[in-house]
Amino acid sequence: MPATKIPPNAEELLNRLQPPQRRVLEVVRKLAARPPARVYLVGGPVRDLLMDQPAHDLDFVVEGDGPAFAARLARQLQGSLQVFERFGTAVVGVRGVGHVDVASARSEEYPEPGALPNVAVPAPLEQDLRRRDFTINALAIGVGPQEWGRLYDPLGGQRDLRARRLRIVHARSFRDDPNRLIRAAGFAGRFGLALEPRTERRLREAVAAGVLRTISADRRNETLRRLLRQPGAPLALALLSEWGLLEPLGLGRPLKSTDHRRLSRVPAALAALAAPTEGPEAMAAYVALLLSRRGVDAETGAQELGLSRRARRETLQAVVVLRQPPAVLRETQARPARLFVELRGLGVGTLAALWTIVDATARRRLEDYWQRLRHVQPDLTGEDLARAGLRGAEIAAGLERARVLKLDHPEATQEAQLATALADQKST
Repeated sequence: MPATKIPPNAEELLNRLQPPQRRVLEVVRKLAARPPARVYLVGGPVRDLLMDQPAHDLDFVVEGDGPAFAARLARQLQGSLQVFERFGTAVVGVRGVGHVDVASARSEEYPEPGALPNVAVPAPLEQDLRRRDFTINALAIGVGPQEWGRLYDPLGGQRDLRARRLRIVHARSFRDDPNRLIRAAGFAGRFGLALEPRTERRLREAVAAGVLRTISADRRNETLRRLLRQPGAPLALALLSEWGLLEPLGLGRPLKSTDHRRLSRVPAALAALAAPTEGPEAMAAYVALLLSRRGVDAETGAQELGLSRRARRETLQAVVVLRQPPAVLRETQARPARLFVELRGLGVGTLAALWTIVDATARRRLEDYWQRLRHVQPDLTGEDLARAGLRGAEIAAGLERARVLKLDHPEATQEAQLATALADQKST
């Protein structure tokens, strides 16, 4: 297998890892020397380092017993260990790093489309790379003493990265694992990649054959949820729509131009709300926008997506809000207290989705609520109201009346807030 030195050198590339990740790497290197073992950093982290992007995960392959190596690594790092014997893989939980995946180099054979593969271990590194999904993930760097700093790229993954091209490793890739249809959209959206012609042809053949039906909803939804948390989700959703995959995934009919515009605004909306632009908040916004479209059965969609009970409840609440936005967002004058009351209880994902469909004035109100109004508290405590004679639920109601007063009248004194808190609720 061809091996080339990492340009310009291994140290420079691997030094792009975060300090906690580099500490893990040093432990891996030392363990690989006793006894000698061929260990490689593989797949996603190598791809990300070559693209000068942060490597979010650490994935290692061992030409030998991966789980045994993982057990030694867990002991050295005082981390947790979870082993999956069937696949020859293990996960080491490391504080400050997260999950470190360790696998035996293996070959795979899929007995039928969508089935879990039959795994053969051990195998040489090249066989392990040739079983992967796309060439940009079929990359490895030697991190043991014997092969430190050698880049393995048997399928031209670097060339495809430079050309911004997504190419499958073999012709049956999408039929073997239909989740790769979703992953293709995710990689294309995240990295701005175009499908290589043969890959696009195989993808469309797999879609036409309905191969997504051959995998469980759980497997499919786990991959989809990862996609919706990542940067590039709007473009990925546009591709899924173009390929005719939104409906099989429970996301409704193909997207219209209005839908594209709204979805593309989600990162800006989250940034305006000072919220993370990727992660669960982003997913909540995308799902709410998709399921709130006219003609989409939101309840069925939320169920098909496999959302948790809480997430399903919040999604359906968001759908109601998006289909009929709060009137306070359209009013010429909007009192802060009313804005607070109308928006209270809505998560940042719902607010971001709202942000994408309203005008500039309403956007400023959403930003003001999330960044300022929801943090306003009265200059009183429950103890103050208890000393004044209120009990139980009366205290909570009194504090709320004082809070409303302060929202509309920031200059209100503590005495004025106390008087309002003690007033009969019907008179406020």
